Amino acid sequence: MWWACKCRAKEIILSPTAIPVIDVPNVMSQFTVTSAGPSKKRLPSKFLSDAAWLESLGAAVKGVNMITVTEQMKSTANYLYVLDGRLNLHIASRRVDQSKKNHWTLRLFTRENLPAMAAALCIFGHVVDDDLTTYGMDECLLCSPIFEDESFCEIDGDEDLGALQGCYLYFYVKKMIWIRSGKTSGDGAKACFRGRVGTHKKNSGSVDEMKEHQFYALYPSKGAEETIGKRKGYFDDLLMYCGMAFDPTDDVSNLCSSGESGSLFVWNEEVMKELKGKGGDLNKVQLDAVSYLWEICYDLLLAKSHNVSVSPGYESLGMRVNRGKRKSR
Repeated sequence: MWWACKCRAKEIILSPTAIPVIDVPNVMSQFTVTSAGPSKKRLPSKFLSDAAWLESLGAAVKGVNMITVTEQMKSTANYLYVLDGRLNLHIASRRVDQSKKNHWTLRLFTRENLPAMAAALCIFGHVVDDDLTTYGMDECLLCSPIFEDESFCEIDGDEDLGALQGCYLYFYVKKMIWIRSGKTSGDGAKACFRGRVGTHKKNSGSVDEMKEHQFYALYPSKGAEETIGKRKGYFDDLLMYCGMAFDPTDDVSNLCSSGESGSLFVWNEEVMKELKGKGGDLNKVQLDAVSYLWEICYDLLLAKSHNVSVSPGYESLGMRVNRGKRKSR
């Protein structure tokens, strides 16, 4: 204590730091700054202001109702470009395998078509009409098909709609939540919505399918003889709605063309090279890509806590990983 008091009574003087003398001049690294310039990507509101694009959309996309474009809708569509951030979170998640995080389907095709998709989602009335700035990145941005009964068309029981292909959604009526998006396209009787309805109903009662797919484990059918104990509800209480659809027997040129007045989507050279490498009918492969695009965009709008899907999207276009590896992981 005596030493402490003695130190406190003394004046403290700090010596200045010696400045080093440098004989060699400091050579700065040489570099060039190149500006990327203004972005050429169209905002969603530009699509909603394009009468030709809207007409092309209405002619090509089925199973939806187009509503009147307003300034509020344009503002909402521009903000819906938050899909870009949600896509980043999707890519960073465990759903996308580490080896596929830079895959062309996500890096190019999906990202380049997000503005057009944001515009389409708004013009079809599928997005909540509240202020989107009040919603978090993990909340659902799709409106309710129950309260907004003209926004979504129910598939089951509609013969005309059941024959189409594209993107569908499942809504759990007991809890009033969207839980999954899916896609169906290709050849054969089961490639349409009606075929996919039958497949899901059958699989929801199979314990083997429950072990393989989380969707059926969480929502098994009430008639299932055995489940695996993860149930959040029953498949019987799910309603299947149309997200966006197309008629493969009709004119689908607007969905597949690029750079023309009626083109709806962007198909750059690298994407087309990848699709052509799949072989077969190029238009069919493009329609498959469009269906996947719709599926993943609706998936990005679902609430993370309610979304039962564990797939990365674009499975048949190169995003699928070895099932054995996935099970071991």
